Amino acid sequence: MNRERVLIYAVLLALAAAQDGFAIARHSDSRDEDYITFGNHFTSTVAAGYINQNAFHFRASAVVIDNHWVLCSAHQYFDSSGLPLYSGAFISLDSSFIANPARLLIADRWYRYPDSTADAYGPDIALLYFETPIAGVTPAVRFRGILKPGSSVSITGYGRTGTPQTGYLPPDYQRRGCQNRIDRFGDGITFPEYTLFSDFAPPQTPEYDPLGGIAAPGDSGGGWYNQDGLLIGVSIEVGTLAPVYDNFTIAQNITCFNDWIDAAMADMNRTRPLDLLDFAGLSACWMSTTGDARFNGGWDLVPDGRINLLDLLAFTNRWLDSQSDSTRFVSACSSGQSRTAW
Repeated sequence: MNRERVLIYAVLLALAAAQDGFAIARHSDSRDEDYITFGNHFTSTVAAGYINQNAFHFRASAVVIDNHWVLCSAHQYFDSSGLPLYSGAFISLDSSFIANPARLLIADRWYRYPDSTADAYGPDIALLYFETPIAGVTPAVRFRGILKPGSSVSITGYGRTGTPQTGYLPPDYQRRGCQNRIDRFGDGITFPEYTLFSDFAPPQTPEYDPLGGIAAPGDSGGGWYNQDGLLIGVSIEVGTLAPVYDNFTIAQNITCFNDWIDAAMADMNRTRPLDLLDFAGLSACWMSTTGDARFNGGWDLVPDGRINLLDLLAFTNRWLDSQSDSTRFVSACSSGQSRTAW
């Protein structure tokens, strides 16, 4: 288990009250089943949740991008300072979320894009790593070209639905999708260049689509796909918290973060330098006898079912052996400050 999961036991358990991220709100005269059917074409978008006190809760959405990796928004699991909000993260591969631990996959490690924030200004990107291969889902293929305003986009997620007439309806945790277009990009001043915007166009407008819609609470981390089915972004926010026309969905343009994603996946076997946060994590689990590494912090480095002096010695050796400079990255769509990968 990674250091983020450990720290939550030590300092952040009190912060575990959940707030849904940003299924899809739709036209007032539309059929909900059409949005469900459309959304289920994008099986790489999965439900995502968190673990608190060994209980499993729905949180938002995410996208499988590899047999071991899932992409999501950072604010689903981290606060703006980079500290984890919960003790664990998981995904559900069903078309509707079911809080049955036997049908869920628990993430083994979490990676937050450095300097990620908890708001629409971003960056707001994170990765979940699963040692056991994710079976039964074809991973999304990431787009690596140049996006153009006006191009078609399919927006997916497991959040709430509703219409301009009904407002938000109670959550039913089903995957939905809507068909919009990319209306504009961040200008680099009000919003960063890696921000995508898609408007919820009303009827009798040139931009209207019969399957048009807007993201809603629970859609954060849900995939944005182009007309070829390639992944171009993940939802992070909406303009106004209401399913109304002329509102807009905000996403992170993942073409700007492909270098960081590639490096995280390629460097999985690299030894990450330990720091004082890791030591705090080990201390929090000191003398623990929890047998499941997913919940004991993963610090039973000399496996004997207990966190003790042997583990402290192993930790010290690893600390001394793993000190090195971290790789640094810059968003491909921004000339901003370099950011540490881990």
